[in-house]
Amino acid sequence: MRKVNHLLLSFFAALSLVAFVSCSSDDEEESTTSVKIVEITHSVNLSDDFYKFFDIEVQFTSSSNNVTTKMATKNDVVKLEFSPSSAPKEVLLNVTARPKNPMPDIDNSAKYTFEKNINLVVVGYTSSKKDAYLFHYSSPVKNSQSFTGEKARQYVAKEHALYKHSYTVPQQ
Repeated sequence: MRKVNHLLLSFFAALSLVAFVSCSSDDEEESTTSVKIVEITHSVNLSDDFYKFFDIEVQFTSSSNNVTTKMATKNDVVKLEFSPSSAPKEVLLNVTARPKNPMPDIDNSAKYTFEKNINLVVVGYTSSKKDAYLFHYSSPVKNSQSFTGEKARQYVAKEHALYKHSYTVPQQ
C-alpha cells in the first residue's frame, strides 16, 4: 500500500511540474509582444450651424509631438503614425467653438441645430499589418441640440468647449 501511495504522490508531483512549466512559457510569449506602430486619429464632425455661427479651433498633438492649433474644416480628420520611440507620451485633443465676429443674424422663425461627433483614437499595433493591437483608446462624444429665437441667440453668443481630452500613451 505504501508503494502505491508513493507512486501516486510521484505521479501528481510530476504532473504539477509540467503544468507550471506550461504556464511559464505562456508568460514569456506575452512579454515579447511589443508595439510596432502607434496610430493617433482625431475626427471633428460638426453640423453646418456650428460653422455658420462659430470659428472652430482644434488643438491637438501633431506629428512633431508639439501641440498645434488650427481652425477646423468641415469633417476634419487627422491620422498620424509613429514608431514607439517617437510616439508622444501624451495625446491631446481640444475643440472650442468661439462666436464669430460679427455674428450672423438669427431668424426668429428658424430652427438651428448644433450637432457634434468628435473622437480621439489611439491604437498601439503589434504588427505593420495593423491586424492586432496591444492597446486601444477611443473617447467619442456625440450629441445634438436645437434652438430657435432667443435661445439660439443666447447659445451662439457664448464660447463652448466642445471636446477636451488627453490620453497617456503606454510606454513600451
